[in-house]
Amino acid sequence: MDKIVLPRIEVMACHGVEEWERKTPQPFVISVKMSLDLRSAADSDNIENTVHYGELYSAIKNLAENNSFALIETLAQKVADHCLTDERVQKVRVAVEKTQAKYVDLTFPARVVVERSRQ
Repeated sequence: MDKIVLPRIEVMACHGVEEWERKTPQPFVISVKMSLDLRSAADSDNIENTVHYGELYSAIKNLAENNSFALIETLAQKVADHCLTDERVQKVRVAVEKTQAKYVDLTFPARVVVERSRQ
C-alpha cells in the first residue's frame, strides 16, 4: 500500500488535563502516515486523484489549534477520524507529541500514537 506522510506538523495549542494547559498554548508536534492507493494519482498526474496534503496539513493544524482536549489521545483520534473521512484512505497512523509536558517539577516529551483503519 502506498503512503502519504506528513512527518512534523508543529502547532501551538491548548491541550492537557490541567486547567492552565487548556488556557496556555504549548508546543505540539503531530505526525500523520496514511495508507492508500496512489496509482490513479500517479497515472493521471491530477491532484483530484489523491489527498491534497497541503489542505490536510491546514485542516490538522486548525483542528489542533482551535480545539482544547484534556488528553492528547483525543486529539490523535480526532486527527485520525478526519483523515479517514477521505474514502481513499485505508489506514492512518497519527502521533501526537507534547514536547514540553509538565509533571510536578519535570518537563519531558510525551507521545501518543493511534492507528486506525477502514473496516
